[in-house]
Amino acid sequence: MVRSFFFLLFLLNLSPLFSQNDVLSIVEEGIVYHDRGEFDKAIATYEKALEIDPKSAMVFYEIGLSYYHKGEYKTAIKFYDKVLDLNGEHLLPATINKGLSLDNMGKSKAAFKLFKKAVNDFQNEPTLHYNLAYQYYIKGEPQKAIEELTTSIILDPEYPTSHLLMGFLQFESNNRVQALLSYHYFLFLNPGSERARDVFVDINSIMGGNVTVDGNTKSINISLSADLNSEFSASELLLALLASGVSKEENKELSREDLFIENSSRFFKHLGEMKESQGYSEGIYWNFYIPFFDKLAKSDHMEAYFYHITENINESSAKWIEEHTLEMFAFEKWIGQ
Repeated sequence: MVRSFFFLLFLLNLSPLFSQNDVLSIVEEGIVYHDRGEFDKAIATYEKALEIDPKSAMVFYEIGLSYYHKGEYKTAIKFYDKVLDLNGEHLLPATINKGLSLDNMGKSKAAFKLFKKAVNDFQNEPTLHYNLAYQYYIKGEPQKAIEELTTSIILDPEYPTSHLLMGFLQFESNNRVQALLSYHYFLFLNPGSERARDVFVDINSIMGGNVTVDGNTKSINISLSADLNSEFSASELLLALLASGVSKEENKELSREDLFIENSSRFFKHLGEMKESQGYSEGIYWNFYIPFFDKLAKSDHMEAYFYHITENINESSAKWIEEHTLEMFAFEKWIGQ
């Protein structure tokens, strides 16, 4: 009788474990449906998991995610709120997706308020600072957006979207040097992005966009940004000079690829020299972007870098990479140092 009692107690103790395993198994099945884009089947599957554990934050979150991808943002928010009410697991992604749902519903003020509060509730979360930056951008406050993006990049330099939005905001503000560096770093991190081609077009525009050639007088007109006292005004002038030199006789024999590599290398080294000679030490560009690209330009990997960032833009780049595996391996090893 005693043995039977303890055996029954053992089974009772195991039952929550079995239930949790059942929930995980069902959720995994639902995720498969979700990843296939079969959101209704995913939701129906998750609801089976709720029958086992009616207060599972994980299940609530997954249901909300499927409704989010269906475009049913109001319903998604109901499930994200259930996660937030439980105040346990999945709080951060539920908060972010609730904010994105509000934004997609056109409730940008509510989304801004949520992200503003969230950056204080969750310490050192780069995705929250990115999303708050985006809300500032929507509100027409680019400088505050740049400040939030700076925080996001400091917290997680490998979060590519922060560099993308930073480049876009700097480009819109006519800060060509800053935009160029941010765009380059985005491509370095995420060359396979759908935005890679557009970003590369912007980079080329920046490299030559402030130079026009008068065909009649053969004179070159250089347009600099309004702030001639900017710490990057000399660098903008160099950009213009590099662009004006494209038609020089010594450059005519260079391919477009080689000329891009040559000009980018010279520009990165110039910024490194400025940092060293002028003693610039403040700001994310002088402390993060410029040291990285200066080091890259002084390495033997600029060619590999170029084909890396253009791998999904030009067929010739993919071919070069395939034919130069040793160079790419050395570049990847250099990155990891």
